[in-house]
Amino acid sequence: MSGEHLGRVYAAKSPQELLQVYEEWAVHYERDLVEGMGWDKPAKVGQTLLPYLSEQARILDVGAGTGLMGDFLHRHGQSNLSALDFSPEMLQQAKKRGVYRYFYQHNLLEPVPLEKNHYDAITAVGILTEGHLGPEILPTLKTLLKPNGLLAFSLRDDLEHLYQEALQDWRLETQQRFSDGLEARPWSAWVYRA
Repeated sequence: MSGEHLGRVYAAKSPQELLQVYEEWAVHYERDLVEGMGWDKPAKVGQTLLPYLSEQARILDVGAGTGLMGDFLHRHGQSNLSALDFSPEMLQQAKKRGVYRYFYQHNLLEPVPLEKNHYDAITAVGILTEGHLGPEILPTLKTLLKPNGLLAFSLRDDLEHLYQEALQDWRLETQQRFSDGLEARPWSAWVYRA
């Protein structure tokens, strides 16, 4: 089933289509991706971000899904975590982990009802891709960060060129390349500073 859901995710033409896929997939998401396909992007992006975080960093996990990133960061000493996802079913799975303080169910393509200049870091794993969000979301994420706040995200190498212009106003801290992405697509973990 993981391949079918993954194909539908990439092919989604509207937020409604994407919501439907995640509604059906939420309960088996980790079994399919993590156990079935070896997906470990949250841990790799989290490991890339950790050296830049203070102990009390206020972190917003955008596209939190079932909470894999929050779980990783919590196990490495981070406790001021908030989860944002537009799928209520995925957030329900994330709540079960007991690592997030706050939960926000929201579509980032609509005005964001969160405090501006509030977060020390934002993570975005698996959401800057086909059928999800594109470079148009970066200005919105920047408004949520404190000055010099960090954005850590995953991005397939074949999509990298689409983000170059939108990232011109950000400062690159680090990039780690990996060759073991889903469907054997190389990708990178990026950390930029606002």
